[in-house]
Amino acid sequence: MTKLSYQEICQKHPSLRERSENVDLVVEISLQPWKVFKPDGVILFSDILTPLPGMNILFDIVKGKGPIIFDPISTAVDVDKVREFTPQEWVPYVGEALTILRKESGGLLERLPLTGVDAVSLDWTVDMAEGRKRLGSDIAVQGNVDPGVLFGSKDFITNRIHDTVKKAGKGKHILNLGHGIVVGTPEENVAHFFEVAKGLRY
Repeated sequence: MTKLSYQEICQKHPSLRERSENVDLVVEISLQPWKVFKPDGVILFSDILTPLPGMNILFDIVKGKGPIIFDPISTAVDVDKVREFTPQEWVPYVGEALTILRKESGGLLERLPLTGVDAVSLDWTVDMAEGRKRLGSDIAVQGNVDPGVLFGSKDFITNRIHDTVKKAGKGKHILNLGHGIVVGTPEENVAHFFEVAKGLRY
């Protein structure tokens, strides 16, 4: 069966959300450059706004215009409508795609230390404990608090930070988000993240 090029996939599936939220399409698109150019890693085909529907922030990506958030957060009432993001419930396709990609690419994470790198950044879709186990204790890890956590309460943010640090182990850990900050993230929660991070003692 002839594989479609990315351009042909876009013609058949014009919605970016469909391409980034369908397991089969995510895997196929993610593997295309890896199969052709044989780089050291596979980058998951996804979008930074993917978690938003799970937080009750509805959006779409319109061709020629980009992302459109239907009801932008502008008041305290809007903030109260934001719910806690649970990846397993709202983006199960991310985990499914990653599992398939690990098998297809032959365990790239385990091979990274062999390249001589000093540190590896893990995004929020990889459990920090699992990442540490697969990378070993001799390499530094960076990350990987879910950016959606910053929409939660301060106690929730604090707990997730400590959970990530505990899973990373003592030393050789750079605390960070597992991706960029999502549009609409409360600034006071970002400030709280830094406050807790600065108070950590490994």
